[in-house]
Formats: sequence, C-alpha cells, structure tokens
Amino acid sequence: MTMSSKMSIATAWRQAARPDGLAVTCISAPEKKRTAQSIWKRRLRDERGQSMVETALVIFAMLLFLIGIMEACMAFYTYHAVAELAHEATRWAIVRGAKCDGFLTDCPASNTDVTSFVQSVGYPIITPSKLLVTTTWPNGGNNPGQLVEVTVSYPYSLSIPFLPTQTFTISSTSEMTIAY
Repeated sequence: MTMSSKMSIATAWRQAARPDGLAVTCISAPEKKRTAQSIWKRRLRDERGQSMVETALVIFAMLLFLIGIMEACMAFYTYHAVAELAHEATRWAIVRGAKCDGFLTDCPASNTDVTSFVQSVGYPIITPSKLLVTTTWPNGGNNPGQLVEVTVSYPYSLSIPFLPTQTFTISSTSEMTIAY
C-alpha cells in the first residue's frame, strides 16, 4: 500500500491488491458521509413506493369505469321499462275503445285512465309520479279500427362519482289499432 505525502490518512485513497492482480480503490470512512442533499436525491430516485401509487391510480380508474358500466346498465333497464310501459299501456287502451261492452273498467279509455294505469304498474327503480304519459288517437276517434298512440317519458339522472349529475329524458312510443 502506498500513500502520498500530501494527503492525510483520513482522505487518502487506498489500493489493495487482489489475488488476480487488479487494484481496488476504496474511499476512507470520513468521505463516505452523506449530506442531507445526497439523501434527498437518493430518495427521489427510490422506486420502492411506485407500485403502491400505480395500484391506487389503477384501482381508482377501474372503480370509476365499473360504476360507469353499472350506470349504463341502469339507463338501459330504465329504457326497457319505459318501452314496456308504453307497450302495455297501448295494449290496455286498445281493448277499451268506444264500443267496450262493460266487462272491463274505465270504458272507453281516456288519457287520464291510461296515465293511471301506467303509474299503477310499478316497475322497480321507476318512480311512478315522474312518468309522463301522453295518449293520442291520431285518426280522431276511439272507435274500433282506429289507432291509439301512447308515449311514455321518464327523466333519468345519470350520476357517476366525480362527474356532474346529468338528467336526460328517456321516451318510448307505441301505436296499435283499437280492437273494441
């Protein structure tokens, strides 16, 4: 081991000979001290918590996506219920024409009667008081052979977390020929 006369023992570089003939350079103990700045630099480059942050972001995105899918399914269910209500109301009205012979109630059917029927059906998740029912007789009368048209509308509130709630109207129309 050789040492220069200009260097102190604490800061001297030491070279130790290895059996294969290569030299190894070592820094003495006082030079290994880390400053606060070097510790922060090392921590900023450290990737140990990276997977936890990425997992949290991915879980948040997946939950948001899953809730969005659930809301879309609820919107499709609501559309199906509104379409079914319009169809059922039209079927209810076609057997309650002007020549209804009295074995049925509410003969002949009026707009108020059809609205009452639709609101009494009671689909889950659908609030009956929010249903808007419009019944028209396009050919002018409630006689057999004439048409009856029922339009059912429902305001649907789409609510996905962290996004503003949006309300849009789901509507369906059904038309049939009056039988009685």
